[in-house]
Amino acid sequence: MGWFAHSNRKLADELRVAEEHDGLTGLLNTRSFDAVLGARVELGLPFGLILGDMDNFRAINDQEGHAVGNNLLRRVAALLQRKLEPGDQLARVGGDEFAVVTSTPGTDAVRALCGRLTAALAEEGLSISFGWAVCPRDGDSPLLLFRAADERLVAQKLIRSRLSSAEVVSLPSRAERLMRSRPA
Repeated sequence: MGWFAHSNRKLADELRVAEEHDGLTGLLNTRSFDAVLGARVELGLPFGLILGDMDNFRAINDQEGHAVGNNLLRRVAALLQRKLEPGDQLARVGGDEFAVVTSTPGTDAVRALCGRLTAALAEEGLSISFGWAVCPRDGDSPLLLFRAADERLVAQKLIRSRLSSAEVVSLPSRAERLMRSRPA
């Protein structure tokens, strides 16, 4: 009887983990993340919500195939997990979308965290656009916080899509400026 109870308990634990986590990345899934976000709002303490959406992921899947896309999602998940503070909650909430609940306090600190994540991803040749919200400044419910973070995410995506390589202006180096300022 002991073996059966142990096996049953182990199976129940495995099913709970499978129910709460994304099968590809091992991160929290949307349902679990929604519960985490709701619980954080209920605590009434300040925290940040960050939403991230991978740039050009559809093109990667179309050109390189879904196996490459899946590996990319795993790499991004692992990198984000390493760069977050202990206690921060990371989830995959859509195909190429990630979400973080962070205890990092205040607008400037959450924005700075987004900058650090962007830089760490860029070092690995990866790109994600981020949007953020801070509770209670941007809202006192999961819906309001998600809306605020999503609006900032959409704005970031729009800015990045407008900055194609043809539109980015290279400023002349100091040497080039000096050469131009010399009389001929």
